[in-house]
Amino acid sequence: MGDLSEHFSRSEFACQCGCGANQVSPVLIGRLEKMRGLAGIPFDLRSGCRCPAHNAAVKGRADSAHLTIPGTSEVCEAADIATPDSRTRFMVMWAAIMAGFERIEDALTWIHVDVDKSKDQRVLFRT
Repeated sequence: MGDLSEHFSRSEFACQCGCGANQVSPVLIGRLEKMRGLAGIPFDLRSGCRCPAHNAAVKGRADSAHLTIPGTSEVCEAADIATPDSRTRFMVMWAAIMAGFERIEDALTWIHVDVDKSKDQRVLFRT
């Protein structure tokens, strides 16, 4: 399916503003692949890469792990996965922990995972 890995493509990580920012951390992709295998379900990515302008437009944190800055070493280290029902939510959360994610955000309709080592580790947070 994808050009980043078996189940993920660069286009599904591309910044939603259409600017073309789509540089993704290989560590993130590897962990997402493991997570998807454990969950046994397809993932609907709600957010991947964000350029600074799009990040500001969606009121993302200035130091967001989603930030991708074309032409620099700043790559996306985060993904938001849709969780439309409680079973999907459980499978995604369980698989994230089992796959080794140490930063997980539990939002109302999605789960955020990231591999940003500059931030606190072993945290489950809400915003």
